Amino acid sequence: MSLFVLFLLVTFQNILAVEDWCLIDPIASDYDTPIVLTSDWKQRPQVSFYDRRIFFQKGESFYIVCEQSSFKGWDIGKEYEKVTCVGDSIIISETSKKSLDFNTITCLPGVKGVIFNNVGGKCEKNYNLRVTGLVVHDKMFPAYSVCWEQSQSVPLYAKFRTNKGRIDNALKKNPNFSENFEVGNHRQAVEALGVVNFITDKVYLIDGRLATQEDLFYPYEKDKVSDLVNVRLRWNTIENGNWKIIQNSIRKFISNSTKLGEVTVLTGGLRVATLPNKEGVLVNLKLHNGKNPVPLWNWRLLHSHKAGVGVIFFVYNNPYVSKPVVNEEFNNTICRKNVLEQIEWVNTQIDNTSPFAGFTYACPLKLTKIIDKTMSEIVKNLLTPLGLPKKGQ
Repeated sequence: MSLFVLFLLVTFQNILAVEDWCLIDPIASDYDTPIVLTSDWKQRPQVSFYDRRIFFQKGESFYIVCEQSSFKGWDIGKEYEKVTCVGDSIIISETSKKSLDFNTITCLPGVKGVIFNNVGGKCEKNYNLRVTGLVVHDKMFPAYSVCWEQSQSVPLYAKFRTNKGRIDNALKKNPNFSENFEVGNHRQAVEALGVVNFITDKVYLIDGRLATQEDLFYPYEKDKVSDLVNVRLRWNTIENGNWKIIQNSIRKFISNSTKLGEVTVLTGGLRVATLPNKEGVLVNLKLHNGKNPVPLWNWRLLHSHKAGVGVIFFVYNNPYVSKPVVNEEFNNTICRKNVLEQIEWVNTQIDNTSPFAGFTYACPLKLTKIIDKTMSEIVKNLLTPLGLPKKGQ
């Protein structure tokens, strides 16, 4: 569609909106905006990549929801209300029979707890598949899913879907969301293993998020990233070094493309990092009674089924190992080909000279290139979705 045709379409919509339909902005009031669901309790897609609003016909009913809260200024005593489209952003409340402008409706602050749906399925390594999101009227609205390893209480990865429109139109970080993580307990846990002098005031472990606020669109999705099922330990210098560059570059790449369609993103941790104890013996960094292992690798995978493209970025999560050692481990145990230099939209920003930035690599999304068995299983299941019958079955 040409820009001129798109301009005419948007103009035509704006001229007729008041009389013929409603265009509802799902984040009109930022983080206080009610969630918008159809009359059968479903989410409706945005108008387009370029317009985040949701379309309803004149006279069509739908629900607006305040998660575990209630509406500001409405004395209806419940967290959801059925409304009917009048035109533009004007709606009629089923309870009060009054006309209201959706853009003026907000939710009171509430306890936005994380709700899990243990779907009973399995993911890689026979771990448990869990979904994190919002439940309204007995229906689940996922923010992201995790492949959960119960014995160590850590996620293998978190998985979500995004696209150009969700990234371009998303709100900025919730100002009430704190990322000042407590690091003292991690230091004590490391030193309890006999590993000392590696954690300092400048270099320390933090609770890194797999899915981040910037990755997700709706406020209720962003609220869910703070839960512990979404956490893997990272060194702070790596989190703020190459790992941040990878995350930002992927979002920018998706934003700059109109051909990717829906993009699947997986983010996880792999293996267990080690450091020498006082006697010089390498110790697995399994903290807090072995329930919180420090991953040796951080990784983020993106895959566009529509465009047929994908890649996995690996960032080494140990600032005390030299580059030749990390190179050997990647080439012999992770992936047969490092294609980082071929990815122009990220490689020029990466600092691969300092271990404190996190040595970074990229692997093609091809089973023939992947060596690590866990990553091979993840990619195989992504490219051949779980549950689909195979030839001969």
